[in-house]
Amino acid sequence: AADLAEAVRSGDAGRVRDQFLSNHTQVRLLVERDRLLHVACGFGHLEVVRELLQHGVPPNLAAPNSGRRPLHEAVSAGFEPVVRELLPWIEKQQQQQQQPQADGGINAVDNRGRSAVHAACEQGELACLNLLAAAGASLNLPDSGGVTPAHLAAGRDHPELLKRLRKRCGPAAGNALMSARDGKGLTPAHWAAASGATRALHALASELKAPVDLPDRQGNQPAHLAARHDRLNCLRLLADRGVALDLPGRAGKLPLHFAAQFGNLQCLHWLLEQGADPNAQDAEGNTPGHWTNLSGQAECFACWLRHGGDSELANLMAENCAQAARRAGHPVLMATVVKQPTDNAAKSPSCPLCVEKDRKWKWEQAHQSAPVLRAMGASARRVYTDPLGDYRANLNRRSQDSRGLRSAGAQAPPLKPRLR
Repeated sequence: AADLAEAVRSGDAGRVRDQFLSNHTQVRLLVERDRLLHVACGFGHLEVVRELLQHGVPPNLAAPNSGRRPLHEAVSAGFEPVVRELLPWIEKQQQQQQQPQADGGINAVDNRGRSAVHAACEQGELACLNLLAAAGASLNLPDSGGVTPAHLAAGRDHPELLKRLRKRCGPAAGNALMSARDGKGLTPAHWAAASGATRALHALASELKAPVDLPDRQGNQPAHLAARHDRLNCLRLLADRGVALDLPGRAGKLPLHFAAQFGNLQCLHWLLEQGADPNAQDAEGNTPGHWTNLSGQAECFACWLRHGGDSELANLMAENCAQAARRAGHPVLMATVVKQPTDNAAKSPSCPLCVEKDRKWKWEQAHQSAPVLRAMGASARRVYTDPLGDYRANLNRRSQDSRGLRSAGAQAPPLKPRLR
């Protein structure tokens, strides 16, 4: 058994053939028990896969723990020749056993309910997806959690697979797949925004015409998940596509609240710079400042204060920011932000983005010229002329006048020398 397993892993088809010739029945049982066809497919040993299939090893045998088939392993590893070799054997076995594809064909699923198409979309294997689609695999089959291949392609930032899925499914089914919801009500756009898959999100919003502002079961849009997971590029993309960033989600929270609660300073700073209301309250009356104090996010709290946050505004529990920080166990840290605002982070927490913005503004103010000098420079640029250019223009003009006078029979006046 050890020698056979080593031969399969190393891709030695000759040794595998010799093992079968010595004791065919016992070797086949060992191959099925140890799932050596899965190993050969995962390593991409095409000749070994052929030997095993020709000696009667089932091409669609499920692994005991994961339920994965050899086709899953070949597709996940991206071995297109192995996939091409497996598909006719799987179809032949299906015809012999007279099973539907969902039970034992190319749509066979693992313990999570995911088929080989899921594996191709998760790993970004476009060539394998084309082979599966040509063989008749289902492209919109959800797994046990309602996750479709489009969700996996969007979450792993594979826009080319999303386009191919929509094209293969057709206009109606493709549009439905691009806006399909999983068990939590998340669309592919939610998956892309949460994972920072900017290319996939851009493809969904532009070429695929998929909705990028649908709420999930909790009421959160992709923008809320982007702020929750600190995906600033996705937030910018959604804003460029016209998505409103001030719509309430779960418990009335805005993307600004999610950014403040989870300490995502870049998203918080950008939203405030874009004009988001710093004192917006959720369903419990909490402002972003309350959430920074409850979660102990001192830099976010400093950024919020610099953008006009009101730390005395009370929530429905009649708590201001300081009282919320005391209840959550962060009173000293937040007090240093309020009482000792400074650019020195060693003395008091501060927002590095706000500090950098202030430093850049001060540098521009210090290095720009005075108003009088700017006016003088503008006047000099307006009155400045090129002497050599004027001289050439005068020569050209005199030459044209001379040609006109000669044609009329007159003599041109002499050109006066330029005074220095």
